[in-house]
Amino acid sequence: MLIKAEPVGDLPAISRLLQSTGLSQRVDKHYPTHHLWQGTSIGKTLEAFLVYILSENDHRLYNVEDWALGLERTLSWLLDEADFQAAYLSDDRLGSLLDYLSKDDERWMSFQRDHNQSLIRFYDLDNDTDQGPLDTVRIDSTTAQSHRETEGIFQLGHNAMGLALPQVKLMLLAIDKANLPLALNVVAGQNSDDKLYVPALEQAWEQGLKSKGVLVVGDRKLCNQYNMCFIADSGNYYLGPLAQRQYSREELMQAREWIEQQQEPAERVMRQAAGSKDSQAIALVKELPAREIISADGTIHTQRLFGVCSLNLRKRQVAQLEQRCQTACQEVRLRFTRNRGRKTIKSVEEAERTINKILDKHKVAHLYSWKITLSQDPAEPCSVELTLDEQQNNIEQQLAGWRVMTTNAPSDRLSACEVVLCYWEEYRIEQHFHLLLTKCTSLTPIFLKKENRIQAMLRITNAGSTVL
Repeated sequence: MLIKAEPVGDLPAISRLLQSTGLSQRVDKHYPTHHLWQGTSIGKTLEAFLVYILSENDHRLYNVEDWALGLERTLSWLLDEADFQAAYLSDDRLGSLLDYLSKDDERWMSFQRDHNQSLIRFYDLDNDTDQGPLDTVRIDSTTAQSHRETEGIFQLGHNAMGLALPQVKLMLLAIDKANLPLALNVVAGQNSDDKLYVPALEQAWEQGLKSKGVLVVGDRKLCNQYNMCFIADSGNYYLGPLAQRQYSREELMQAREWIEQQQEPAERVMRQAAGSKDSQAIALVKELPAREIISADGTIHTQRLFGVCSLNLRKRQVAQLEQRCQTACQEVRLRFTRNRGRKTIKSVEEAERTINKILDKHKVAHLYSWKITLSQDPAEPCSVELTLDEQQNNIEQQLAGWRVMTTNAPSDRLSACEVVLCYWEEYRIEQHFHLLLTKCTSLTPIFLKKENRIQAMLRITNAGSTVL
């Protein structure tokens, strides 16, 4: 009697979660199996591949068959396929699967819409009610790098990690109510974020998102005039902070002074601390006078503005300002102290260049003036006296932690405190990026070579991550 043990681990749980969404059946519905395709269907093959990706945290194709070879009976039971063979998950077969799924974008959109509507009842809310909380979606972008030549959609561009590698840019829209990703848009890595929001929203509407009455929450690049007018024209609402291009430092200072002149002080925003039953103040907020923005067709939209001060951010920025000033002054003093092996600065022009370079490095050049005195001894460097501009320093400290946020949602649907608390949950979409690219799929760096397979891989892993 031969007994074979197979380590099932988390495979039954992942498989049952995927089956509960009906993923394989819907894939087979939208992607019929070709008569020359032998073995498990397209949907069952994709389900087994996703089980591997989510269990092993690996998106590479070449190792799946070896993994399945030691789990043939387990996978046969999980997939309800009595004749399952590990060869059905060979790298060639999985490559053909990705090629098939990437051929027709319209077919994938149709599948995605069907899949989304089966997951979240939120998509079926077609009643345009003017009461109750707003349905909220969050939208943001990230990048995925790869060790390859710069070509196609893999281009050099800015990324948060500062990696000088070719990258693709991913724009993700997620449903806040169910905390699930909805639409994923993949574009070339050099694209700027502000031009990607409108296509991502249009794609989400095609994939089942309610087209009116939704609050779209994003960062500063969402809140440029074109994006805000587009969202308002479509009958939806936006929420996010304004960049200096939309609201300058001078306007922020005027808003700060206006808040101080009001009889009613700024409202304290309270939130329950993690692991505690007590609530604590996290911010101050005061609604500012509204202003109007005009869309391309001449439609005028009212824009609500809020002065918001994050209390923790204010403490950090004030401390960082003091530290930068101290460090800059110390570097200037050391640079103009005679030392062996160091070039002696003897001219005014060279001294000014050196001072500007040091102060710019620490972002305090606008806070200081200086006086340069040439030494009568040719062997001695010139001396420098830095003077802090107290008025500018006071302005910096007053603006520390303050920003202006905006929305077009009516006040009876979104109060000032709710504006802050809603935006403070923006970290939730970062969790989706962590699941998609790192924790569950290890998609960075991307090892696949063909762009169409990369597109398909990102799509299926996004669909698979909805069960987590």
